[in-house]
Amino acid sequence: MTFRIGQKVVSILDWSNLKHKYPQIVFPVLNGVYTIRDIDTRGDGFSLRFEEFVNPEMWLTTSSGKLIGEPGFAVVHFRPLIERKTDISVFTAMLKPRTKVKSS
Repeated sequence: MTFRIGQKVVSILDWSNLKHKYPQIVFPVLNGVYTIRDIDTRGDGFSLRFEEFVNPEMWLTTSSGKLIGEPGFAVVHFRPLIERKTDISVFTAMLKPRTKVKSS
């Protein structure tokens, strides 16, 4: 799956069990919609950061070593938001008055 900066995504993971372990971190909420502001390729794969919140920098331990920076969230826990264009023409047509047809 390809992600890009500015794209809206939906969280598919319940992060509530991590809030107690890392109280200083703002976590996404299940089914929350977020806008990608950064894609980090350091550490253990790709992680996302969002426009809706900024977390404090901290030491992060990964399989490749220790990094300092704002924590991101693994891309596997998000899916792209599917935006549908709203078309209400069928409803506005129902509001138009009906014209009577004269019979001969």
